[in-house]
Amino acid sequence: ARAQVQSIDIAEISYLECDRTDCARVQHDDPLHNWPARLLHVPTMTSLAWKPIGTYGQHERPRYIALSYTWGRWKLDRTKFPSAPTLQVSGIPWDIPAVDESLFTVEQFQAVLHQIVKLTGVEHVWLDVACIDQRESSPQGALEIGRQAKIFRSAEHVFIWLLTDRHNPLDRTLETHLSILQHISHGLSCYDDGRPLPQSDTWYIDASATIAGITNLPWWSSLWTLQEAFIRPDAFLLNSGGRCITTSVPDDLVRLDSVLEYCLSIYEHSSDPKEERYTTGDPSVTDQILVGGLRRVVEKSGIQALAQRNPLILYTCAKTRSTLRPLDRIYGIMQIFDFRLGESAPDADTTKQWTLNELEIQLGQQLLEKFPVESQLHVHRDRILGRQAWRISTNSSIPDCLASLPFNRFGLLGKLDGHGARLETRTEAGVTHGWFQGKICSFQDWARAVHEYDRREDVRSALNLEAPDSAINIALDNIIGLVGFIQPKTSFKYSLQNPPSSTSHALIEALAKAEVKACRRFVVALLCIITPEENTTFYIGIGLVFMEAVNSEIGAWWKRLGVCSWKVPSMSMQTCHSFVEEPGIKLLFGLGGSWTVAAGLFG
Repeated sequence: ARAQVQSIDIAEISYLECDRTDCARVQHDDPLHNWPARLLHVPTMTSLAWKPIGTYGQHERPRYIALSYTWGRWKLDRTKFPSAPTLQVSGIPWDIPAVDESLFTVEQFQAVLHQIVKLTGVEHVWLDVACIDQRESSPQGALEIGRQAKIFRSAEHVFIWLLTDRHNPLDRTLETHLSILQHISHGLSCYDDGRPLPQSDTWYIDASATIAGITNLPWWSSLWTLQEAFIRPDAFLLNSGGRCITTSVPDDLVRLDSVLEYCLSIYEHSSDPKEERYTTGDPSVTDQILVGGLRRVVEKSGIQALAQRNPLILYTCAKTRSTLRPLDRIYGIMQIFDFRLGESAPDADTTKQWTLNELEIQLGQQLLEKFPVESQLHVHRDRILGRQAWRISTNSSIPDCLASLPFNRFGLLGKLDGHGARLETRTEAGVTHGWFQGKICSFQDWARAVHEYDRREDVRSALNLEAPDSAINIALDNIIGLVGFIQPKTSFKYSLQNPPSSTSHALIEALAKAEVKACRRFVVALLCIITPEENTTFYIGIGLVFMEAVNSEIGAWWKRLGVCSWKVPSMSMQTCHSFVEEPGIKLLFGLGGSWTVAAGLFG
């Protein structure tokens, strides 16, 4: 996961191959194609504008590198600090913003630029303040913001400048923190054979402190850098002084994906503090609190989403990131989905003043159109009003059972058999709703089928399930009335948004009883059956749980209650005719008379 800059080529980082070419999908409404509107020529400190055929000044189709850093929260008001020094760049009609020197000085800024140019031999750098129009409400600036994903993907190399705020310094050097992470991650891998982790090691205490220290750096809390990290996880790391961070091997430069790999390994080893292998004895309450804190740091920082390449999880992390403008909650994350929304769209109305709600609806619409199944793989932690549960929000969370599904930036990996399912948006009574057309079955029929299925020894053996784990998972939105039905004070102390699989059948049974109490029909809407990729031993079925409802303005509609998934073996047993033809098994493959075709609004 690490390499010297000089030896990197496209073939080495093959997982970015598709990203860099954008799978041959060129947006024909973009006259610049993948080229930036401007590039900074560092030797002359001149910002050069793009000309047809990719020419910048006298340089035709130049190689360029990009710098990811953060500065917005430290921007100085020029009316209060008129003499504050700024980076001197020629060729631009705007002023470079002045930045509080507690973050970095102009001299440090210049030194970093010359350092990465010297290291790579590439003279052109894409630098936001020199290449994006910084004037307020600039249409050109908004358009270029909407092109940052393709700009970063097309850069030969990307560098991340991990600045330290002098008012909140690290207790150790960044290099020391990364060395500790690597040591813990490699040490934990020695115990992957199932042996108990050594209690005396207290690795989770060191891991929690180290990851918290690193993620407290300003770069990790910026919203814009979250997007850049997802686009280029192969970026090289620079310390606060602008020097490349290396391993114990000279000239072996550390990349972001190395750090993500270390953190994900630690996160996965901290999955359950009650596991017998976790310590040599019973974990104390303090241990469990510390491990829970470790997992929250990894999740909140976006490390889990970045490492697992899951853009939906990443979007839910945006809520905790810092940004100056509320609208940047969308603008600063939209390009991980290849979207250009609001004022950044090529055909945007430059006179329109967008609201955050409008941008969130537009994001939801495009997600539903481009990623219909993936757009529903979440649950709402907070109560959702106005029939808007059809779209993901920053208050959504991704249950563990769905977060582990294989993703890339183009969606779920594997062949998705939608069984004719179709999702889109429709506007009724002035409100945008989700719209589903496809197969549904009664929740009671589905519940009976999965209950009988999950008890079969041949199924459990084929899926390598051990008690009390289940092949069935279900997670529910936070619906106040529903919680009152199924989460009485005496039971179900776990989160309904992320219950363990061992509780699936108890939750399904409680939900079936809630259907009776609510006097409303519950159904399962089939989203897809994922055909396994090579080396995968099971199919995955995914559905939504709906409750039938009626509204005086729109008539009948479905209220989204949650999401469910189930695994079916793809081993030789699955090819057995008698197995496939059993009614319960057919139902789990989206077949049989229990399923009927229906269509309607949902939210």
